[in-house]
Amino acid sequence: MVIADASMVGWKLRTVQYVYSHAGVAAGALALAAICCAFCAVAVGSVVFAAPICAGSGLPEAKGYFNGSHVPDMFQPINLYVRVFGIVFAVAAGLPIGREGPMVCIGGCLGIGTVHVLAAKYVRNEVQLQDRASSGSFGFIDEERFAHAKRIGCILGGAAGIASAFGAPVGGILYMFEEVTVTSWPSELTFRVFICTMLASLVSRGFLNLAGQDVHRLVLWNEEAISSMRWAWIDVPYFIVLSVVCGLCSAIFTKGMVGTWQLRRWLQGSRVLERYQPYPKLWDALLYTALCALVFGTMPAFFGCEPVPTSSAHGGEGAHHRRLEGGGDAHADSWVPYTCHEGYMSEVATLVLSGAEGAIKQLYSRDEDEHFSLGSLGSVFVGHLYFLLAMGVSGLSIPMGAFVPTMLIGAVAGRFTGEALVGRGTSHPGLYALVGSAAMLSGFTRMTIAIVMLLVEATRDLSAMLPLMLGIFTSQCVSRLVASHDFTDEMVLKKGIAFLDPTLPNVLSGADVTAESLQLRVEELRGTCNEPEELPVQAPLSTVIRALRQDRIAYFPVVADGVCLGPSDSCRARG
Repeated sequence: MVIADASMVGWKLRTVQYVYSHAGVAAGALALAAICCAFCAVAVGSVVFAAPICAGSGLPEAKGYFNGSHVPDMFQPINLYVRVFGIVFAVAAGLPIGREGPMVCIGGCLGIGTVHVLAAKYVRNEVQLQDRASSGSFGFIDEERFAHAKRIGCILGGAAGIASAFGAPVGGILYMFEEVTVTSWPSELTFRVFICTMLASLVSRGFLNLAGQDVHRLVLWNEEAISSMRWAWIDVPYFIVLSVVCGLCSAIFTKGMVGTWQLRRWLQGSRVLERYQPYPKLWDALLYTALCALVFGTMPAFFGCEPVPTSSAHGGEGAHHRRLEGGGDAHADSWVPYTCHEGYMSEVATLVLSGAEGAIKQLYSRDEDEHFSLGSLGSVFVGHLYFLLAMGVSGLSIPMGAFVPTMLIGAVAGRFTGEALVGRGTSHPGLYALVGSAAMLSGFTRMTIAIVMLLVEATRDLSAMLPLMLGIFTSQCVSRLVASHDFTDEMVLKKGIAFLDPTLPNVLSGADVTAESLQLRVEELRGTCNEPEELPVQAPLSTVIRALRQDRIAYFPVVADGVCLGPSDSCRARG
């Protein structure tokens, strides 16, 4: 997937750059929109016609599955192929999305497939039949053990997917633990997932090295230049202010993405559009891709050109790492010329046309002679409407993740802060970009340790650990005041995915709470309103609705064959 994306994005950039140089801005923007729409058509077509469940990140459904709920058709084999091809073409289309969410589901599909092949024989039992009518044996599978084994395989595969995407084996473990399976983590799983992420990272790095690619590393500075990586006490107040802003932005970003998803779902379910489905979903994705391409392709024309930094122009130390994430050409410089003359480049075009991961690399860069103007950074965040365009992708029928776009938004805010403080004795703006990414990610996902490890492993900068932790703490304190849930939890609620918390609600923990006190008094059942009654298995819909609308009842005991099922605290007595 990484190599395919690098090749496709590299071809797209070279083609569009040729058009910009020979035919001008308008023709170049139209060529960019046409190529992006062609890539998007493959992604959205595969989803709407083959596997609609692959739309979005898949993390809300995965979270429900790990919690023990059944999610129909979530890990079918067709979903694996659709997510792989869909996310490759969607990222190549230049949409403000990432591939980390679908990578969890892709790894989960592979993990469940492995369990089906290797573990089925260990959960199969043979029963001897000895009666007059038949003899021999009958084989059956222990469904409960097999379901547990498949969930373990899915967890291992998801962790391997994250580890491969970021080159961060420890971060992959913590990502799955915090984001998806914190309530469903068996004690024996830690060592298994440790081995799995280690092997996944080794294999991924080996194949990338053989292919001459190093595109998923976020290192852009000379690793021997340690002095530029350090932080000082003077930076701490600015880190806190930056994290407060990112925490507020992450909460707004979460609410905006949820609202966009709800709006799209309402429109697609309307009487006008519902009869023509899935074609409205297809055109929605194509038109939005064209909008993003036209915005990203034309806005750099309103900003000037800058000289190419000396280290890049002369192939200075560390230039090997200064490559576009999707450049494809090992000799291509990381700066995008756009319509500038030779020896000059466009900062804005570099940030918006090189892909989200390529832009993040540029923002994290700590070479002393490489700086961004405040106007360019402000235009990416505001003038290019990246914040709004990233919120607008929610609900499109393509595989997507929001991890990388959130990183980019935080990195732009952090780099802006760092560049504004240049000359005041503060650290390099690249460090501020890193802290901004961590703060934005933490507010959006509510993860903590996983973000620190992912960024430390990806950037290979252990000295940034304390600033990252400070930024995450501050951001979460702010974001929780504005948005009570992270985006994944919000989508679990909006989609109605079954999810049970690991502990009883507080209202059920009192000594006076019994099954009898929770039972219904529904007069329609037996003509009386004085005695508690049980709803039959096939109760009329009107009766169920009346029961659920009783204000005094929030929880219900589940009774089967005269026995109350569920936690013992709520089943001490039966009415």
